[in-house]
Amino acid sequence: MVGATGLADAELDNERLESFLEQEFFQRFSEAGLPLPTLQVNRYVGQRLITRVDAEYREPDISVFLDGRAYHAQSADKIRDDLHRRNQLEQRGVCVLEFTYGDVMNHFDVVLDTIRAALDGVGDVDPAVLPGMSIVHADGGAKQADMEIAAEAWLASDAARGESLHSANQLRAAGWRLRRRIASGND
Repeated sequence: MVGATGLADAELDNERLESFLEQEFFQRFSEAGLPLPTLQVNRYVGQRLITRVDAEYREPDISVFLDGRAYHAQSADKIRDDLHRRNQLEQRGVCVLEFTYGDVMNHFDVVLDTIRAALDGVGDVDPAVLPGMSIVHADGGAKQADMEIAAEAWLASDAARGESLHSANQLRAAGWRLRRRIASGND
């Protein structure tokens, strides 16, 4: 089971779905038979807002992000900012899952399987065999890994970005905690 303490401070901002992608995700998810997540939740550390989560579970603590390319892959700075915010959640025991527009629209079965695996806490994945990230350091016993991603690849290709996010999701659903950063020379 995905564990740790997670964040004590989460605040439901509103249940309004903000984008077509969020509406499509929730509609499809509602028909899938899994427990429904809470929508649009602000996540804090103490009094400081970290990020707004598109959907979340509290037991186990899972934050789901729906990342449209137009906003989340517009610059290396935006990618770095997203990585930093999500690393903060992971450092606190939150299982972070990230899905692209293409995942929701074209591979929703994979989205469901990934969320189901994270909810159930099952899976065994070797980070060394997953594409889209370079391992800087991995501790299989602690299930923690430092990874580098190629920002220029994410900016140039939605397929490269999706492959990297899919690999990260597989690791997280299997209980790994990641610290991702942009590879040096990729700014």
